[in-house]
Amino acid sequence: MGMRISNLGMRSQIGLIVALALGSLMVVGTIHVVGKKREDAVRAQAQAADRLSVGVGRFEIDLLRMRRVEKNFLMRLDAGEISRHADLRRRAERDVAELPGEVAAVGRPDLAARVEVLAKGLASYGASFDRLSEARTRLGLDHKSGLEGELRQAAHDIEKVAEGLADPRVQVTLLQ
Repeated sequence: MGMRISNLGMRSQIGLIVALALGSLMVVGTIHVVGKKREDAVRAQAQAADRLSVGVGRFEIDLLRMRRVEKNFLMRLDAGEISRHADLRRRAERDVAELPGEVAAVGRPDLAARVEVLAKGLASYGASFDRLSEARTRLGLDHKSGLEGELRQAAHDIEKVAEGLADPRVQVTLLQ
C-alpha cells in the first residue's frame, strides 16, 4: 500500500511541512511579483492617459485663448495682440509636440493620426493669422498708419489744394 505521512518520522514530517510552506510562499511571491508588474504597467498607462488628457486640455485652452486674442486684435487693432497670439501659439505647439509620446505611452497608435491633424491644423491656423495680421498692419492699425493713413493724408492734401482754387465746382466734385 501507499506510504502515509504518519508513518514517517517527526523530522521528516516537519521537513515536508517546511517544504510545503516554502513552496506555497514561492507561489504566493511569484503571484505577487507578476501582479505588481501588471499593476505598475497599468498604473503607468493610466498616468500617461492622464498626462494626455491634461495636454489636450491645455491645447484646447490655448486654442480658445488664441481665438480670443484674434478677436481682440480685429476689434481693437492693437499690435500687442499679435505678440500675445504668437506666445500662445508657441505654447500650443509645445503642447501638441508632447502628445505623440503620451499617445504611444497609452498604447493607442490610432490617436497618432489625430495628433498629426491637430498639429497641421494649428500650423495652418497660425499661418492664416500671420497673413491676417500682416495684411491688417499693411492697411493700418489706426487712422494715421499704413495704406489707410497714406490715403487719408493724400485726401487731406487734395482738399488743401482744392481750397486754394477759386472755382467752387472743384470743391463740389471733391466732396462727391
